[in-house]
Amino acid sequence: MSAYDVDFDGELSHGHIVDLLTEHVERGLVVDLGCGYAPHAEPLIAAGFTYVGLDADEASLASLRERGVAGSQFDLSDVDGLPAALDAAVHEVSGAERAVVAVLALDVLEHLVEPQLVLDRLAGWMGERSVETLGVSLPNVSFRDVAAKLVAGRWDLAESGLLDRTHLRFFTESSMLELLTRTGFDEAHRHDVVTEYSDQEWPHDHPLIRPTTAVGAVVRRA
Repeated sequence: MSAYDVDFDGELSHGHIVDLLTEHVERGLVVDLGCGYAPHAEPLIAAGFTYVGLDADEASLASLRERGVAGSQFDLSDVDGLPAALDAAVHEVSGAERAVVAVLALDVLEHLVEPQLVLDRLAGWMGERSVETLGVSLPNVSFRDVAAKLVAGRWDLAESGLLDRTHLRFFTESSMLELLTRTGFDEAHRHDVVTEYSDQEWPHDHPLIRPTTAVGAVVRRA
């Protein structure tokens, strides 16, 4: 079982994407890249969307199918094969009957060696099919307590979260927006997950992150 096989939570990124799509996107087919367990699949279906997930992990796809949700196997490291895999998944679910209204890449790009190449291929595919919406979520490595750890000379990898040991790329807000802009996407809406502390298990009373200390105040302002 993966650390990311979690129940749906409306306060996390997969909950926020359901809110964004429900509010801003017409109903149609949603294609979810690197979907994993996809706790958001059933809420999207309940909201009137058709859903198909793509993932390299057969266990995740088996979980989807057991829940009655469509899934297709595809490894995002095969950048050149992405357009054909998308076409196959769409045809499997709906043939030519229902338009793709959104593609999702939730907590996926940070696991890729070349996320820009994937987004380039994806932008081309979406443009050819007039798909207007890409939903993305990324961990923000400039989180306050991660910065505090760096000040203290620490960079602690974990099994999940901001410093997941399987992350190959790290993003700040500005570098994320730069990547999306460079590959042809513009930000239309956002719904950030905002928390006081990250998942890095840094003691909340540590001087570097306590707001009542001088160094803690400097880190917060920065």
